[in-house]
Amino acid sequence: MTSIDQVGNNNTAEQFLFISESGPRTEAAINQSGDDNVAKQDGFNPRGRLDLTIVQDGNSNEAFQNSRARDVVAVTNQTGDFNFADTFQEGRDNTALITQYGDDNEAWASQIGDLNHASIDQMGDGNFGEIDQMGNNNSASISQ
Repeated sequence: MTSIDQVGNNNTAEQFLFISESGPRTEAAINQSGDDNVAKQDGFNPRGRLDLTIVQDGNSNEAFQNSRARDVVAVTNQTGDFNFADTFQEGRDNTALITQYGDDNEAWASQIGDLNHASIDQMGDGNFGEIDQMGNNNSASISQ
């Protein structure tokens, strides 16, 4: 499944999935509603699962996701105006979840290593959250 759905004006969406060999499960989806949204997804999937999902509702939202290894799950969900989210993953079996409701929120998640889990939930306006994980078996969560 590869899907891009956009409603409104001046939306931008890019998906790049490079799968060297066919592995089980590859999915990617970008859903945008409103004006001036930007969403980009990368991928790689060396013989493994890759789920990337970006859902945005509102105006002037941005979301970037970048993944490399197998069994990666990166989900960004934004509702509101002028939100920014960026996720970078390199390693195996990493999960990063970002959810933002409100305006002017910013979230960063970076994972380098294996078996890492990051979750950022931001409700309201003007929040900033950042998680940087290096190594293996890390877990971090931010709720604001």
